[in-house]
Amino acid sequence: MEFDNGLPVVLDVAHNPPAFISLFDAVKREYPNRKLRVVMALSRLKDALECTNVLYSRQNLSALYVTQANHEKAMEASTLEAYAHEVSRNNSSNAIMSVSPSIEQAIETARAESDSRNDIIVICGSVYMMTEVRAALKIPQILDPAE
Repeated sequence: MEFDNGLPVVLDVAHNPPAFISLFDAVKREYPNRKLRVVMALSRLKDALECTNVLYSRQNLSALYVTQANHEKAMEASTLEAYAHEVSRNNSSNAIMSVSPSIEQAIETARAESDSRNDIIVICGSVYMMTEVRAALKIPQILDPAE
């Protein structure tokens, strides 16, 4: 999908290291010259350290926006931030990082700081975050009538 200014946005429920590798390999193939701006939220039981290692190993990472889903299993944004700081120090990354208390705010910050000609926003992590992501992006929720 794209924002109205042409800025590409990818939504994915990658929430473990192999899925992160697959996701960011696919994004690199599809958008080889774009800088990554990643909005990420994970659940508490996921390997946040290794997921952030995957992110910071990408040469085209320009920004990481950590946040948390409004869900009882969500990892707190401050915990994810601590993992990301540890990894960024070890990788000597120049990527900026910000923490947002809500997914909607993280998306809006990423969008405001992006250049539609050079960047791509990737929103990934816990499946628990996607209802909030879809609401923030005004994507209709399609529900099974049996539910």
